[in-house]
Amino acid sequence: MLLMPVSVLAEDVQGTRDISAWVICLGVCCMLLVRYLLVRRILPLVQFHRLNEEARIVVSAVEGLLGRGSGEQKWAQALEFMAARGYKVDSEQVQESLKAAWQLLDMAQVLAGIKTIPEE
Repeated sequence: MLLMPVSVLAEDVQGTRDISAWVICLGVCCMLLVRYLLVRRILPLVQFHRLNEEARIVVSAVEGLLGRGSGEQKWAQALEFMAARGYKVDSEQVQESLKAAWQLLDMAQVLAGIKTIPEE
């Protein structure tokens, strides 16, 4: 397919050249570039954003269901919810997303005055 323009150059009919093969080749190259950008750049960002949103939703749900305290039970419940949503809970990325979502929730509770910062 990529060698098609070379074959077109060899076929010269009455001094005019057909550029349709060049246009097709350019179109194929553009489609390959778009596919590369989608697969390598955009889809990982979308998946990362989706994972973080799912973790935030799960953490909020678990916090609402079980209330304050009982950290180990909430962690187990959050992992169970993430597994039910189709995520591999053994993955470091899933666990880090859950921890980050819990930190965001803690900070939101501190800012709202619901929770106090533990003194060290």
